[in-house]
Amino acid sequence: MRVLLVTQMWPSPGAPDLGSFLLGVRDRLEQLGHEVEVAAISRTRRAGKPPSSARCAARQRRSPAINS
Repeated sequence: MRVLLVTQMWPSPGAPDLGSFLLGVRDRLEQLGHEVEVAAISRTRRAGKPPSSARCAARQRRSPAINS
């Protein structure tokens, strides 16, 4: 089974403990034979703007459908 693990908490060089419990979840799913992909969404805000992932989603909602 393919699994997409979406999280705002994922370890990085600057914050190695952030979401470290999720590493075990990912590893166990892989041991059970699942294909796991991680989408770590940045929680960083710049000048009051929402994270880039939120801006991207909003932009997609405003765009007309390609095949409509």
